[in-house]
Amino acid sequence: MTIDLGRGLACLFLIFVSTSTARAEGRTISGSIHLPPDLTAKLAPSDRLILKLYHPAEGIEKDVRYWIIDKVDFPRPFEIAPSTDMNGRMRWPAYRLDVFTDRDGDVLTIAPGELTATTDDLVPLGTSGLELELSIPDG
Repeated sequence: MTIDLGRGLACLFLIFVSTSTARAEGRTISGSIHLPPDLTAKLAPSDRLILKLYHPAEGIEKDVRYWIIDKVDFPRPFEIAPSTDMNGRMRWPAYRLDVFTDRDGDVLTIAPGELTATTDDLVPLGTSGLELELSIPDG
């Protein structure tokens, strides 16, 4: 397997420019993720932090994007932007954000022992200062 370093650097540059542009145009959601002190012992050294941004519509999750953070530390600041269409426009004005720890390598389900946080409602793009606190899921 060969890696084209030029293409890799170009992709990183485009991601940086895209996020910077989205931030400047108020098309990001930012804030911080917290872990209550009483749950610190529930966090395993190998746990990853997953941020899942999506727009719920018609019973499905649309425009889903995942951010996987391998080194988990708290509080954890974040700034995320949804994907854009071919013309650089956002598909929806608001999104839902789910955050959870992942210890089994499956980002599609919450396994026993994983912690979660989610926004109660849709969060408009341009929101800053959003605070999410991880907890043990109900059920």
